[in-house]
Amino acid sequence: MNSLDWQVRLGGGLIMLGGGVFVGLYANDLRTIGQDYNHYGVLALLCIWGGCDWILKSLTKQKN
Repeated sequence: MNSLDWQVRLGGGLIMLGGGVFVGLYANDLRTIGQDYNHYGVLALLCIWGGCDWILKSLTKQKN
């Protein structure tokens, strides 16, 4: 993954972060109607974590 350009990594991180927020909101909707939402909550957390990691790595690579 180190060969990716920092702009591509930043774009991917933003997409993952946005997807994580979207899935988190969907999991919250499932929770309010009383259905199983745990797997969507875990997916949202992983997407947010991965997106933040990619954004951080792209910004540190940009400064180098």
